[in-house]
Amino acid sequence: MIVDLSDRWKKIVSTGKMRNKINQNRGSTNFKVSLQVDDEEAHIWGVAGEIAIKLLLSLPLSSVWKVQTSGKWPSTDGTYNNKEYQVKTRVRKDADMLYNPDFMNLKADIYFLVSVPNKKRSQVEVVGWITKKELEKEKRMKNLGHGPVYLIKRKHFHPITSLIFDRILEDIKNEKTCNSASH
Repeated sequence: MIVDLSDRWKKIVSTGKMRNKINQNRGSTNFKVSLQVDDEEAHIWGVAGEIAIKLLLSLPLSSVWKVQTSGKWPSTDGTYNNKEYQVKTRVRKDADMLYNPDFMNLKADIYFLVSVPNKKRSQVEVVGWITKKELEKEKRMKNLGHGPVYLIKRKHFHPITSLIFDRILEDIKNEKTCNSASH
């Protein structure tokens, strides 16, 4: 599913740049398994991926815009239906998910894969989602020239629409329960 972020692009860029600057001030770098983008661009597209997921799931955007200047970074990107989630954005068309177990601990319950099909446009493709349990089952160790990483093929991700549909059904069920309790 393609998400156009044109109307929020300036804010996405400034937030990504700010996150990168904070990382530099902390002396840490953004671990990337690809050399296609620099740290600043990785942060910008990471923010874009987080915004796309929050928009599709009707979640507030405030936590993305708020940049944490001290303390540890949160280990997940947010909560959806009482499940912690992490968004992984790859700046590559038809991207699979890659992660380095030395840099990414699997603390989330759900992982979203977002790819950037064209860096010249302010659009991202939400590939889908996978549970931690499924991710552990489907991961394959690969060495792509930057050390060993785990690869999870995009075919293993569920479409984002399945989560959105589940949320709509839950809202309808809750609405019916509230209406029957008030009669």
